[in-house]
Amino acid sequence: MSYKKGTPHPSKWKPGQSGNPKGKPKGAKNRTTEQMREFLKNLANENFERIQEDLDSMSPYNRQVILDKITSRFMPTLTQADITGSLNTVSKIVVSYADPVDEPKED
Repeated sequence: MSYKKGTPHPSKWKPGQSGNPKGKPKGAKNRTTEQMREFLKNLANENFERIQEDLDSMSPYNRQVILDKITSRFMPTLTQADITGSLNTVSKIVVSYADPVDEPKED
């Protein structure tokens, strides 16, 4: 049976239902990706001084390009958040990461 282009197709599955119920659970991490992240983390830690020397020898533009590429591998991507409310109020925004290095002390 064929359908006209642009017409919705009837589906065997209900929303949220999978054709493979024994498949990968939602939110499960990919082992290979986790292993590669651990490898890169160890590589960076073991070569920290060398990386710093290389960065110091670069032009400011090239240093920024490299730092952008490095941080994109280790820092989460920021997403846009819409904040609604009165402009006459004081708001406190707290950003935290899964693995905090040194948390600043609050005054």
